Amino acid sequence: MKQTIEKLRKKLNACGIHGLRQLGRAVGVSQPTVKKKDALIDDIMAIATGMAQPVEFNHRGAPPKSEEFNKQLLSEIEECRRYHAGIAEDGHAPVEMAAESAAKEESRQFVGLLDSRKGYWFVRSGEVDVFVGSSFVSELDLRPGDLVACTAVRTSGDAGWSASVVTSVNGGTPRRARARFADLTACYPVRPMLLGGEGSAVGAAIDLFAPAAFGRRALIVSHGGAGKSALIRDIALSVAKNHPEAVLILALIDERPEELNALRAALPGALMVCTSFDEDASAHIRAAKLAVEHAERMAEEGRDAVLVFDGFSRLTRAFAEADGDDELTDPEVVMAAKRLFGAARNTEEGASVTIFAVIDDYCPVDVFFSMRCELIDMCDMRIELPFPVSPGRRKPVIDVSGSYAMGEENLLSAEQLAVASRVRERVDECSLGSVRVAACAASADLNGFVDACKRLVDESSDD
Repeated sequence: MKQTIEKLRKKLNACGIHGLRQLGRAVGVSQPTVKKKDALIDDIMAIATGMAQPVEFNHRGAPPKSEEFNKQLLSEIEECRRYHAGIAEDGHAPVEMAAESAAKEESRQFVGLLDSRKGYWFVRSGEVDVFVGSSFVSELDLRPGDLVACTAVRTSGDAGWSASVVTSVNGGTPRRARARFADLTACYPVRPMLLGGEGSAVGAAIDLFAPAAFGRRALIVSHGGAGKSALIRDIALSVAKNHPEAVLILALIDERPEELNALRAALPGALMVCTSFDEDASAHIRAAKLAVEHAERMAEEGRDAVLVFDGFSRLTRAFAEADGDDELTDPEVVMAAKRLFGAARNTEEGASVTIFAVIDDYCPVDVFFSMRCELIDMCDMRIELPFPVSPGRRKPVIDVSGSYAMGEENLLSAEQLAVASRVRERVDECSLGSVRVAACAASADLNGFVDACKRLVDESSDD
């Protein structure tokens, strides 16, 4: 088949431009009369090899002056196209051609996120990177972060895989009309996201003292050894259990490999975009951008995306240390971090992007302090993990006084607000510790935790 394709291209090169344009019109090339010869041949070959789909025939405009083109070439193009589609005249797979294909080409299915690098497009499947032609991208309106399922081929002697057919985009049919993320109308988050219950040891405490909602920009400020890994696992498990309709994405940047494998085992249904500490700065940056872009694509599809982002401080270090195209000045590092975190929002169209970003309280990069201040100004929800934690205590434990969420009056009842306010007063008076408050949150829902907090406040008053 490879020799057949080469012969077909030679025959097309031997044709005149007038005959090529008529042939392109018959094959299904878009606007063949305005294209030059090389571009026209490339488009015809893309349709013949299955790399592109023919456009529907347009009856508008003036009719062609003639139908003079090589009908034999049209038959050869159609035969080549049917071969790559895997069908024969009777609708069954051609036995002879399939045997030849097995000897010449290898075909496999891949699923991954679409990424662009230096003008080239790839499906990052986690196993291999599959090249995607620019004709697919323009024709199907593919965007960075799309979850693409495709059939890819590899010719004998070729080390790379190339997409031949795109079967689905974000779980749906390709070439669908969809909105642009920048065109969605941002609004305040008003739909509660419950994190309590059996899935989280501190979820009920978060529901009371820093209630989450779809579209939050949540910042988790952690010290070393405060239990941030356990907290993000609890949050992810709670989202998967309490809100299965939401798309859960885990972005774990510059992490320990054993933690990545542990989270994969605990959350088999979540989409994970991960890099380990032995990868370079460019890989960290690319993975972080890809995770945020996929969350934006889900919002364009009308779905709620929840992105748990661990390693925002290490990402800042990656921005500061990157070379080449990813190299940034300190102000650009801050703006890049703000741009990623600022993707979180609720929209009037019904979709949302929620980001739980983890930052360390200390990082040896000077620009981190500027970035930290900027993110704190941007966030509308903050979870503080205290340090030090007493030996033997359950971790993680949230700092009741330092944790908050804007607009909590729209998410909590008057009774719940009163209890939260009273507990904070007692903690500030040092008659009630944050550790003692959070300890009763284990395996409790919000109502049960409110009742437990009432008892704690009464006991502290008696003391």
